[in-house]
Amino acid sequence: MRVSLILPLVSIIASCGDSASTATDEGPDARSDVRQAVESTSGAKCSSPSTVTRSAVPRSGDEGVGEVTATAVCVPEHGVITTITLRYAMDSFFGEPTRQAIFSYDGDFEVVDAEWVVQVFGLDGEPIEVDGEDVYVGWEEGVWAGPGDGFGWDSTGSPSWSETFAHYSPGDAALTEFIDADAAKDIYRAGFTLDRLRFITVNDSPVLY
Repeated sequence: MRVSLILPLVSIIASCGDSASTATDEGPDARSDVRQAVESTSGAKCSSPSTVTRSAVPRSGDEGVGEVTATAVCVPEHGVITTITLRYAMDSFFGEPTRQAIFSYDGDFEVVDAEWVVQVFGLDGEPIEVDGEDVYVGWEEGVWAGPGDGFGWDSTGSPSWSETFAHYSPGDAALTEFIDADAAKDIYRAGFTLDRLRFITVNDSPVLY
């Protein structure tokens, strides 16, 4: 099940710098179910698998704002999202974690909601692991703007420390076991950034990988 939290309106995320891009870095994924559905269903509006890339603008500033971009995201029922950027803020306030998430995109159709995950990396650029498994985040994003209309808006949320980070199962296409509070605080103290944005569904429709 997707980890999400709906929270009161507080502020809008500040702007970020220019995006940076690196080479494709796609790990092993469970792709067969969606791919078989595309191959067996006529009328799919795209059929080229999406890729997961390293493309982060690292967290910076007082609010821990960063960006991650994905390109050519194929949603067979709707079409292709040409480019989509997550702008997020992950920080702490009076000892509790805070977070926001908004998106800007261009593509074939209007996006109104999405399920997404993004991987957690250390300041050295290496994936952060807890109990031998990679660490991810994903939560309820803010309001979407239209394609080509810039970023939407979001309020500031505050999950518990024990619901801030989690593991991700490609086979289940879902966040799974939460990272405990002590490990989550250790990640904050050491410093981190987010990269390798992946969409599970867009407008309640599966994304092809």
